[in-house]
Amino acid sequence: MKIKLSKIILIVSVVGTILVGICLANIYKTDIVVNDVYGDRKELGDMNILLQKTGGVFETDAILVNKNGESINKFAKQGSQLLNLTKENIDNRYLFQFEHDGNLLFEDEITVGMANVSPSTIIDNKEKMAANIEIKDKKSGKIESYEIEAGESINTNKNYRYDSLPVKKEGDILYVVVMYSYYNYPSGEEYVDDSKLLSKYCESTNLSLYKLNLVNKTSKCVISKDYEDGNLNLKKSAFSNENKSYFVVDKKDDKSDTYETNLLEFDIKTKEINFINLGTKDDYITRACTIENDEILLISMPTVDGYISDITEDVKGILVDLKNRNLKNTYKLDMKYGEQPVYTNRLRTYNGKIYAVSAGYIDTDKYGQTYSSPYTFYVFDENNGEKLYEGNIEINSNYRVNMGIVTNDEIE
Repeated sequence: MKIKLSKIILIVSVVGTILVGICLANIYKTDIVVNDVYGDRKELGDMNILLQKTGGVFETDAILVNKNGESINKFAKQGSQLLNLTKENIDNRYLFQFEHDGNLLFEDEITVGMANVSPSTIIDNKEKMAANIEIKDKKSGKIESYEIEAGESINTNKNYRYDSLPVKKEGDILYVVVMYSYYNYPSGEEYVDDSKLLSKYCESTNLSLYKLNLVNKTSKCVISKDYEDGNLNLKKSAFSNENKSYFVVDKKDDKSDTYETNLLEFDIKTKEINFINLGTKDDYITRACTIENDEILLISMPTVDGYISDITEDVKGILVDLKNRNLKNTYKLDMKYGEQPVYTNRLRTYNGKIYAVSAGYIDTDKYGQTYSSPYTFYVFDENNGEKLYEGNIEINSNYRVNMGIVTNDEIE
C-alpha cells in the first residue's frame, strides 16, 4: 500500500512539473512576427521597443523587440495607457492614468505627482480656475489629493484654449504656469481646429504664474501678463524643464501680418520671457518626446484643413537646444503618413539616434467591419535624419496597445 501511494505521489509530482513547464513555456512563447522592413535591426542599439497588448483586466502581454530578437511576457503589469512604458510610469499608473504626454507631471527628491489647473465651476459666465493635485510619497507610496482655487477666471462667452504646467515643487510650494488664448470668430463661422484660422481670429492671450501652498491650500498669482491684438496665439504642446516652462505659440512677425511658430520660454525664478523661433509656420506641432541633455525633439506636420490624417509629406523633426535657445537641427523623417491615418505616440533621442513608434489602421475586409493595427518603429540618424531602420508588428484591432521606447534600466 505504501509503495502504491509513493508511486501515485511520484506520478502526480512529475505530471505537475511538466504542466508547470508547459505553462511557463506558453507565458514566454513568442507568437508574434516582427517584420524588418528596412535596414538592420541592430540599429536599435541599446534601446528597446516595448508594446503592451491588453485584451482585458488580467490579460496584458508585454512584447519586447530589441537588437537581439523579440519576446513576450504574458500577464505583465499594465502601464499607463498614454505614457511611455518606463518602470516609473508603470509603477505610478494609477497616479498618471489621466495624463497623456507628461506635461502635468512633476517630481522632487521625495515625491512625484500630477497637477492640472483648469476651469471648474461657472459663476456669472466665468469659469473659476482650480488646481487639482495628486502627490505620491516615493517611500511610503501614500497618495494625497488637493484642490486649490487659483483665483483666475475664464470668460465662457468666448472661445478659448488653455494649458497649464506644474514647473517646480519646493517643499510645500508648487509653482504652476497657466496660459490661455481667447478667439473671436465672425458670426456664422464655426470653430475649426486649424492654426491659420486660430491665429487670424485670436483676440488676446494671457500668461500667469501661480504659487500654490499645499499646507494652507491657498494660491497666489505671482505675475500675469497679457498679449493683446492677437499678436500671440497658444498652440497645443507645452512642457517644462528645470525652472522653465515652454509653450508652443504662433507669434506675429513685427514687420508683417504673418505668423511663425515659436517656443515661449518663461523662467519662474527670474520672470524672464524668451522666444525660440522654430523655423516653421501653420504646422501642427506635437511633443511626444522626453527631454534628454537639455534637448527636445518636436514633430512638425503640415495640416490640411486642420486634419493631420491627410498628410502626404514627410514629417519634419525639429531638434531644439533649450540651454542655448536655438535650433540644433531640422530634418525630414521618412515616416508613413498619407497612406493610412497614423498617430505618432512615442518619440525619443538617445546616443545620436532618433527613435519613433507610430500606429495606424488598415481595413482587413472590403466592408470596413474589421481592421488591424500595424505598429511601426523607426530609427533615424540624429545628424541628418537618415532612416537607419524600420520594422513593424501587426496586431488585431480588438486589443488595446500601449507603446514604449525604453532603455534596459527602464524596463519593468
